[in-house]
Amino acid sequence: GSMFDITFVNPPLTDDPGNHPVPYGLWQLASFVEAEGYNTEILDLNYVWRSSGETFDDLCERVKNIGSPIVGFTCMGSNLANALEFAEYLKNARPDVIIVFGGPHVSLRARYLRVEACRAIHICICLCGPRVDCAHARSVFVLCAAQLRGRAYSAAA
Repeated sequence: GSMFDITFVNPPLTDDPGNHPVPYGLWQLASFVEAEGYNTEILDLNYVWRSSGETFDDLCERVKNIGSPIVGFTCMGSNLANALEFAEYLKNARPDVIIVFGGPHVSLRARYLRVEACRAIHICICLCGPRVDCAHARSVFVLCAAQLRGRAYSAAA
């Protein structure tokens, strides 16, 4: 098994070479989930792609080798196609993995993503973005991790 319960992935913005936003939302989610007793990692593939000279195929291999039982992808419009491709690669390599999509673009296109675009996605978290309280997103990840560990979890504040 993996030493991480959840891996959060920031896919590369390959069509916008000057854009490298720091994935603050993923840091927030990871911080909350870790406070609940779960181990997380953040895989910032946008940074890796810009700084390492790795190809897109290299990034796909990194994604296929994620060992966490739960993997969350953030989607900000221009990295959506890459996120979908990574999710398919990961699901083909590890059919047991739980794949969660969130971020601004998911709120706009959740039905399309879940039903039409990518059968690998288990959960789409909507209404989550930089100006929205993402308590429900945090709860989704903790609930998934709790179920995998056989723990009880209540999202009630």
